[in-house]
Formats: sequence, structure tokens, C-alpha cells
Amino acid sequence: MYCKKCCIVFEADTCPVCGNKDLREPAAEDWCYLAEKDVVWGGMLEDVLRQKAIPVFVRRRLGAGMTLKIGQSMERVIMYVPYSCLARARELEEELFPQNL
Repeated sequence: MYCKKCCIVFEADTCPVCGNKDLREPAAEDWCYLAEKDVVWGGMLEDVLRQKAIPVFVRRRLGAGMTLKIGQSMERVIMYVPYSCLARARELEEELFPQNL
């Protein structure tokens, strides 16, 4: 199922993030949450996705104004890809950032 509010895909009757029950099957063009990374690792993942012709939308958690005040080291990016590319994007993310390190 797909939650429009959270942009996540999951297997349940209720969104695990917001509790939304107004769900639907994901469409190929739906933007889906991929990952949240710090700026350096997020930039690397974004570059790899673009090299593999996977569209990616990046949203900064703090925003430009706050980042200027506290510094880029505290900034995090949230990355979204179309549902049609989600499986491949997750594979690439796992290759770059293995969980068993």
C-alpha cells in the first residue's frame, strides 16, 4: 500500500508512520521515500542514482536558512524516487551502504 502523506510503500492496512488509513496501491509515478542521509552521503547516493538514470527528488530537512546558521554538517537530506524505480534504487543504496558494516 501507499500513503500519500508520508510517501512510503508498506504492507499493512494502516500507515506505520502517520496512522493514515486512506491508502491505495502505488502508481508507477508516485514519489516514494528512499532514505534519509547526511549531506555528504546523500550527495553521493544522489549522484549514483542520477548516473543510473533514476530520477531523484531531494528535500533538505533543515532548509537553506537554518543550514547557513548551524552549518552543513548538521543538515540531512531526504530522498524520494518514483515507485517504478524504487526496487533498483534500494539495491543501489544497499550496495553503497551495506547494513553489515
